[in-house]
Amino acid sequence: MVQLLLLMTFSCHLMACGWVSVGRASVLAGNESWMTTDIYGPYEAEDTTGGRAVFTIYLSAFYFALTTMTSVGYGDINTKNNTERLYVIALELAGAIIFASIIGSITALVTSVDANARNKKEQLDMVASFCAERNFPGDMARKIRR
Repeated sequence: MVQLLLLMTFSCHLMACGWVSVGRASVLAGNESWMTTDIYGPYEAEDTTGGRAVFTIYLSAFYFALTTMTSVGYGDINTKNNTERLYVIALELAGAIIFASIIGSITALVTSVDANARNKKEQLDMVASFCAERNFPGDMARKIRR
């Protein structure tokens, strides 16, 4: 579970860094960007390299990556140009694959835990059936089963 959480966090980190890079490139090109319309902004390209706004920009990007990857997408951070839209399409595809593999891994983990309990129950049922077929007395069948 910890490994899956780290994978999700690292994936969101990479996607957030990419989102900041796309926004920064848009600002440098003089285009409107998510960074220029952020609720705590507007931010300039220089704000991504140092200063007080770096953490806020990263946090906004991480939040956007997480909500996009998990298909929640609240809509409070939006794309403003085609470059950002293309990046978000790639982000959604990658996010769907990563999120689906994480959900699949969790399902496999839960199923494997259940499988052990199910195997034990099946073995005990087989012993009970064996005892019933052979007409063992009740006390003896209980002792064998234990």
